[in-house]
Amino acid sequence: MNAIKRILKRQTWIGELKQIKLAVKAVELYAAKYIPAHIKQEMRIAAAQGQVPYFDVVCSNLAYEIAMIATTPGKLDIGGLWKSLVGLPATRVGCTSFGYWGSNGQGDCDINEAVMFARNLDWPDPDGLLKKYTQSKQYKARAEYPFWSGKKPLAPFHSLTFPGYSGVLTGFAPGRFAVSLNAVFNDAAISFGAAPSMLTRQALETCSTYVEAIKLLCRTPLVCSALFTVIDADACSCKNAGCVIERSAKGYAIRHAVPVGKNDWVVCATNDYIAIKAADVSDLPSEIGETSCNRYNTVINGLRNARLGLDDSELVNEANVNRILKSCEFGCTVHSTVFDTQDATDLLWC
Repeated sequence: MNAIKRILKRQTWIGELKQIKLAVKAVELYAAKYIPAHIKQEMRIAAAQGQVPYFDVVCSNLAYEIAMIATTPGKLDIGGLWKSLVGLPATRVGCTSFGYWGSNGQGDCDINEAVMFARNLDWPDPDGLLKKYTQSKQYKARAEYPFWSGKKPLAPFHSLTFPGYSGVLTGFAPGRFAVSLNAVFNDAAISFGAAPSMLTRQALETCSTYVEAIKLLCRTPLVCSALFTVIDADACSCKNAGCVIERSAKGYAIRHAVPVGKNDWVVCATNDYIAIKAADVSDLPSEIGETSCNRYNTVINGLRNARLGLDDSELVNEANVNRILKSCEFGCTVHSTVFDTQDATDLLWC
């Protein structure tokens, strides 16, 4: 049995969803309107390769978005559908993402030309299939400019993904920026707009700079809430080399870096809002709510402690960054990655 078929076979919630005609129609209409044509073509190829229904591949690609709606209390409860979808990935996630860098104290460049990006993708993976089949996939850029514009096509980008999945949960465009998606819950998750997992890919495909990516991720209406961690891969200027974008379906707040040393900065996202005051951590699914704040503090305090005894011109090394990331694992880690956004040309994971 090939990888795509194996991964889809384990997602039994898709079969349950298909029993409700209204839900099927909603997914079909949403995909037709909001999933870009080239990604739908990619999904059709995946369906053919896996010898599985195209609709199943679409559902699998929208697992995050469907799960966010499924965990929104009192919303769109069609025939008790959402009670039957408790196995969806976003009902038990604990992702941690952070960027870490240092400046020279003058606000114009960093100490050692390094901006570290660290990421755990924690999704339920009881049989280890997602972990087994995680791959660093390189995509060709799709941005096309008219010949008279003088603009060159964007460089390729990389995604840590698995067979049959076309969205981007962890991505990196060398020379431009890195981006990741974390789950966040509120009670107004349902709207009309882009799928967050598809929007991260759109940013990597079409945004030539970190600033352009922030504008796209902030201003595009979403179907549900999300947290985006975005790190500049081109230059580091004091606290402005990275941010966390906290998104509700239609609103946003940008959370900038916090200091963890004299000239050191970090941005961190786990699974709750900090800048947006629209959600209470106590309303999160219990396993996430109990750990989200703790994981955030583990990152911030871990970096502060690792800095003790270091010279002002030194940064916390990659080994310690990796150790801090590992200490935040949620118990269902599909992949972990730590890389230098200025020097890396691929996404490595463990």
